[in-house]
Amino acid sequence: MSAPGAQQGTHGGGGKDGFVAVFTISNGSRVWGSYHGTGLSEELRSLAATNNGHFCVGGLSQGFGTGAFVADYRNDGVLYYEPGLTTQATHCTVAANVDLLVAAGMTAYAGGDGFRACINQSMAVVAAMGSSSACTMR
Repeated sequence: MSAPGAQQGTHGGGGKDGFVAVFTISNGSRVWGSYHGTGLSEELRSLAATNNGHFCVGGLSQGFGTGAFVADYRNDGVLYYEPGLTTQATHCTVAANVDLLVAAGMTAYAGGDGFRACINQSMAVVAAMGSSSACTMR
């Protein structure tokens, strides 16, 4: 699935890896593609386009600290940013707006507490995680 020059050209070797790929509308040819994963299992669960033309993906990982992750890919397939989120998650959703990339999901702790991680335009995590925390700027 990967293309020449991909951020990660091969499967990471774990049970599961995610992949991101962009295809042309006119003929379906692949513009770029990249695997996303480690030697353990990763699942990409959500994808959102950002206002600057990037793609934000969110998911679950055993290799990135056994938890949730958010990754921001440029429109040419280069991994732009991936902050470390240290919560264990059972599922994850990502949305993007003008000011923030937002990852939200359910943790496996205490029977399923919710979490939100908000990342601003300078790619800093700006909100704490917790079942009632909103994405408010720090």
